[in-house]
Amino acid sequence: MSITFSTTASSKTTPCRWCEEARQELRAGAQWVQAVINGEWIKEGQVVSEDQMKDVRCDFHCRGTITESIAPEVNLATGNARSLFGLLGLAFEEGGEIEASSMMQCVMVALNSDRSGAVVEPSETPGGHAPSRILNVDGMPTIQRMGPPVVNMGRSDDSIVCRLTELRTLAEWSINNSDGIITWG
Repeated sequence: MSITFSTTASSKTTPCRWCEEARQELRAGAQWVQAVINGEWIKEGQVVSEDQMKDVRCDFHCRGTITESIAPEVNLATGNARSLFGLLGLAFEEGGEIEASSMMQCVMVALNSDRSGAVVEPSETPGGHAPSRILNVDGMPTIQRMGPPVVNMGRSDDSIVCRLTELRTLAEWSINNSDGIITWG
């Protein structure tokens, strides 16, 4: 699970780069290209005329263009987001909104405050530390330990500062280029 912070922004539409790569491969004489034309997969050795190239798509669902937001976004694992909310002085919610100017103030306070409580040292828990169960093996009760290894990459002060800086950049962008509202969910 993750939480993405974003802002309302205009978007840009560009030609799909994967469709264009498929067209380039076909023009170069490739014998097999994973692409679709007129709702059918292109077959090995199939010749596609230049007139048909405009109809070549990388996938059945592709319309030939990609619409992308031009605004920055910040995506955080839920645990990291929860920690950042605490540093920002905000109650954790899985979805919500805040004025970008308020977010900027919260970020500036967090950048100039003690963040040591949010730092987490890396750790590793070997497999078999989850609950166990008792099996009957050859008439003998046997304890089977369960669970995969768990690796926690930790959260350094540098990574916290990096994420706070990304939020500051998002807030600045929202104030200067958008409606001044930051949403998350």
